[in-house]
Amino acid sequence: MVNSINIWLTVFFVFITTLFFAQINVECGTNLSIREKDLIQKILSSPIKNGNYLDSVVPVDIHIIGFSDSTGAIDSVTIMTELERVNQHYAPAGMYFLKCNPLNFIYSDNYAYFEQQVDEVICDIVDFPNVLNLYFVPQLYRDNDGQTIQLCGYTYYLGNKNRVIISNQCAANGSSLAHEIGHYFSLLHTHDTTNGVELVARVNCSVLGDEFCDTPADPTLSEVNVNANCQYIGAAQDSHGDAYLPDARNIMSYSRKSCRDKFSIEQAQRMRTYFRNYRSYLYCINDGYLHSASNNLEYILFPNPSRDFLAVVTNESKNKSYHYCLYNSLGKPISCNEITNYQHLNITTLKAGTYFVTLSNDSTTKIQKFIKY
Repeated sequence: MVNSINIWLTVFFVFITTLFFAQINVECGTNLSIREKDLIQKILSSPIKNGNYLDSVVPVDIHIIGFSDSTGAIDSVTIMTELERVNQHYAPAGMYFLKCNPLNFIYSDNYAYFEQQVDEVICDIVDFPNVLNLYFVPQLYRDNDGQTIQLCGYTYYLGNKNRVIISNQCAANGSSLAHEIGHYFSLLHTHDTTNGVELVARVNCSVLGDEFCDTPADPTLSEVNVNANCQYIGAAQDSHGDAYLPDARNIMSYSRKSCRDKFSIEQAQRMRTYFRNYRSYLYCINDGYLHSASNNLEYILFPNPSRDFLAVVTNESKNKSYHYCLYNSLGKPISCNEITNYQHLNITTLKAGTYFVTLSNDSTTKIQKFIKY
């Protein structure tokens, strides 16, 4: 009887809390100070560090938080599906996100309702070093002078807190996780005014707003001024009287979450530079980037889709050699040769389309598909 009462009390509390949280909704809890903005500019303006194509891998650890009774935890399949979407979004930046360790489940009522920064005490304990730690929580909020404000997610631009916190309700919408990771790699919101208000005319567009000239000025998109067809329907004008024509598909906007599905070319380039110059310390400390419980050959091709180079990483020793063959979509061989683990293929001469790679060791041959764009 006591257990039944406790269950009903828990359900009631969750219901009431959900209604309370739903009253106020903030897209993103990531903040940027003027000092941080200046530091980021110094990092981005530094000479780009040299590195091999393996530097494209961003190792991640996934932490799933639920209630003490094991309820409220997001399904792991949902997370891995979302991580694949992140990889699709970040392919133009030449970045590939790869799970470094087994999933980490944390069941605690103390952290299921996760308060921004305050509850990061658990992150300080379980963060895996030198990887991007992704936390998925049942509810995420911040306290603003006694007012509880719901958040989709947040992260940090600088410092040693390599973590992104995401609310479960935003974890599978196709864009919120990619949005917060964008901040982690230095991107501002498309409507940012830290540098000054951006004009529709591309005047000083590299220093105002989000500091990109290939992202249109944004009056702060939302479900109010973006329709279900992902079209901007607002009538706002900038200080010069020019009508805004923002990009409702940009991942770093506040547009409908289901509409956000791309980064601009300049955004992708900036993330890549920031990764190389500042977050190059990210590295899965396990032996290799892929881990297999068996002796079977496993490997990945990244980034995929790719334009210029295609890196090959297997679950075996770094210097091991393999035989590979490259085929077109009709199964016709294009080239065959020897390749070592962690090496990359130059595909600049290939036409855009679908291709296949077979990789063979002493006992196994595996095939992978990739797309050239």
